[in-house]
Amino acid sequence: MNEPRREALAAAQWWTDRLAHAETPESLAYRGREYRRRPPEQLDAFRRALSVEIESILTAGGRQKIEVDYDPDATLCRAAQAAGFSFDLSEMPRKTLMRFLPEGIDVSQGYGQPFVAIGSEAGGTP
Repeated sequence: MNEPRREALAAAQWWTDRLAHAETPESLAYRGREYRRRPPEQLDAFRRALSVEIESILTAGGRQKIEVDYDPDATLCRAAQAAGFSFDLSEMPRKTLMRFLPEGIDVSQGYGQPFVAIGSEAGGTP
């Protein structure tokens, strides 16, 4: 398989940034308790695995989203498993939807929140 395209890498980095900042006051998952951060090697393995998963989504043209309702969807779980872990229920922002559209990738982080294009200032690291 070829190297994932720029869009797949950016989308994987967006989710990895959320995982890296899980359980901080800026996170939607924050519950006011101390959190054990994942090591950089594990975050990097997750990012790489997820970029391959997202590239498959973009190439297939089928299901065009990744989401977390209360639990991460299968795409995120497969990338976590490839990186050697499974999610704690609070690690990813709930009610978050990332869409893969012909005009680009956007994400709504939280119930009723507006969609923001990945790569825009508002779509960066929390």
